Formats: sequence, structure tokens, C-alpha cells
Amino acid sequence: MSQFCEQLKTAGLPLTTHRIAILEFMADNHSHPSAEDIYSALHQKFDSMSKMTVYNNLQTLVSSKLLQEIDIDKEKARYDCITATHHHFYCNVCKKIYDVALECPNLNHETMDGHAIESVQGYFFGTCRECRAG
Repeated sequence: MSQFCEQLKTAGLPLTTHRIAILEFMADNHSHPSAEDIYSALHQKFDSMSKMTVYNNLQTLVSSKLLQEIDIDKEKARYDCITATHHHFYCNVCKKIYDVALECPNLNHETMDGHAIESVQGYFFGTCRECRAG
């Protein structure tokens, strides 16, 4: 049984070809694609896959914590297969998103000043090294 089938099974989700395909695509793609990017990449292989199928499966996979939705891009939601809390850098020039390995003293806190912390998102905006070298 593939790791993706096992992940779906552990999450209590039915195994579907489309869910497995989305998880496989995400595991091989670290560019933080949008739903449209995922649809464009997979529709060629799975002509029965509609945009709505992609959107619905992404929401299911996010709800089951198998994917993370990030809202760093003001134009569209992006998705990440790394579900552990981490930060992201968004290049204002090329629009690429990078994972940032940065220690944050508040990542493992459950409360802060009496507030219950449910998630932590650290976003950095600027110009990436490729665009700076330009």
C-alpha cells in the first residue's frame, strides 16, 4: 500500500484515484501550487477530474490535515504538503513561495496571554535571491 493510501486510510478518508493523484503531485511539487495549478497538471492525466473535484478534494485534505492551505498570495490560496508549522517567504517580483527554516519561540505554545493558539503562520515578503541577482 502506498504512503498516500496509508495517509488517507489513517485520516479515515475513502481512497479515491483523484485524492491519491493530488497527494502524489503535492509530494513531488514544493512550489506551493494553487488549485488551478494542480488542476492544470492533473487534468491532462485524469480527464474525468474537474476543477470542482480538485477544490473539493483540497478542502477535504486540508480539513484532514494531510495538506496545508496558505494564504500568503493575495490572489489565490496556495497548498503545501508540509503540514508541520513553518514559515514562508513570498517574492513580490516572481511570485514564488519558499519554505523558511526559522526557529520561532512561539511555535509550540498552546496559549499566549490567555488566548488559545490554533495555528501559527509566519509570512515574509520581499525579493528572492534569484530576482535580486537578476
